[in-house]
Amino acid sequence: MATDLQTDSPTQGGRAPASGAKWRSVVSAICMVLAFILLPISIVGFWGQKTLTNTEQFVNTVGPLAAAPEIQQAVATEVSQAVVKQIDVKKYVNDIFGPVLGPKLDAAAAPLEAALETAIDKAALKVMQSPKFEQLWVEAARRLQTAVIKVLEGNNDGPVKESNGKIVLDVAVVVDDVKAELVNRGLTFVKNLPAVPAADSEIVLFDAGQVDQIKMIYALSVPIAHWLIFIAVLLLIAAVALSRRRPRMVIIGGLALVVAGGIIAFGLSFGNTAVASSMQGTVFAAAAAVFYTQLTFALTNAATWSIALGIIAILVGFVIGPWKPAVALRRSVSSLGNRGTGAGGPGGPGGPGVSDAGAGGGTGLSAEPDAQAPAAANT
Repeated sequence: MATDLQTDSPTQGGRAPASGAKWRSVVSAICMVLAFILLPISIVGFWGQKTLTNTEQFVNTVGPLAAAPEIQQAVATEVSQAVVKQIDVKKYVNDIFGPVLGPKLDAAAAPLEAALETAIDKAALKVMQSPKFEQLWVEAARRLQTAVIKVLEGNNDGPVKESNGKIVLDVAVVVDDVKAELVNRGLTFVKNLPAVPAADSEIVLFDAGQVDQIKMIYALSVPIAHWLIFIAVLLLIAAVALSRRRPRMVIIGGLALVVAGGIIAFGLSFGNTAVASSMQGTVFAAAAAVFYTQLTFALTNAATWSIALGIIAILVGFVIGPWKPAVALRRSVSSLGNRGTGAGGPGGPGGPGVSDAGAGGGTGLSAEPDAQAPAAANT
C-alpha cells in the first residue's frame, strides 16, 4: 500500500514518476498561494455584489433601520436645525409675545425661544416616527443605492452627488414634510419661509477618505466578483487534491480561511473606527454606528464562518495526518470503537479482531502506526 502511494519511489523505474510528483507539488503550491490571495478579496467582492450593487438586497438590509431610534433622532435633529436656521426666532417671539408681555419680554424671551425650537424638534421627530417616514426611508434607501452607484460610476445627477470628494444626500423633501407638520400644529408662518439653502439641506454621507474606500470595494463588486469565491474554493480543493501530503495541505487551507476571515474582521473593525471618528461630535455619531453595523452584518458573519471553517479544517488535517499524536489519537478512537462493539471481533476478548501494539500480527489500525505514517505523509 505504501509503495503505491509513493509516487517518487526509485523502484518504479525512470525519472518520470519523480518528475510528475514534483510538478504536482509545484501546481498544488501555486493553487494554495492563489487561494490565499483570492479568499479575502472574493469574500468581500461576493458580499458587495450581493448587498451593495443589488438594489433590492440593499433596501432589505437597511430598510428596517427606519424604526431605529438612533436614525430617527439623527435625521430629526438635522432637519429641525435646517428649519430653525430659516426662522428668526427672536423676531418671531417679539412679534407674537411683545404686545402681550411688554417690558417682561426680555426675561421671558430665552425660554420662549427654547420652547419654539423644542416644538420644531418634536414636530420633526414625529415625522420621523410616523409610518410615512418608513415609506420615505425605504424609498430614500432605494434612491440612495441607485444614486451612489451612479456617483461611483461618475454620474452626479440626482439627490446623491459627489461634492468636493464627499457623497451627500439632499433632504429638502423631508424638510418640506416637517414644515407641513408645523403648519398643522398652528405655526402657519412656517409655510411662508423660503426654501432651505442647499448647504443646510445636504447631509454628508461619506467624506473624501471614505469615498475612496467605497470606490475600491465597488471595483471588487463587479460581476466577476460573483465567481471569484467559487474560483478560490476550487483552488483550495485543487491544492489539496494535487498535494502528496494532503493532511498538511488541509491544514494550510484551514490557515488560509482563518487568515482571510481575520483580514476581513480587521478591516471591518478599522472601518467602524473610521466611521465613528468621522462622525464624532455630530448628530449622526450614533446613527452612523447603527447603519454601518447593519450594512456589514452579512460580511461580519462571513468572516466569522471563514474563521470557524478554517479551524475545523486545521483540526481535521491534524487528525488524519501522520504525526505521532494524531496516530495515537486514531488508535485510541479505534480501541474505544472496538470495545463498544464487543471487544473487537468474532473471537471475543483477545480474538483476532483486537489489535494491540504488543500483539503483533493484529489487523487493527493501531497495530501499524509506523507503517501508516509514511503512507499518510505521501498522500
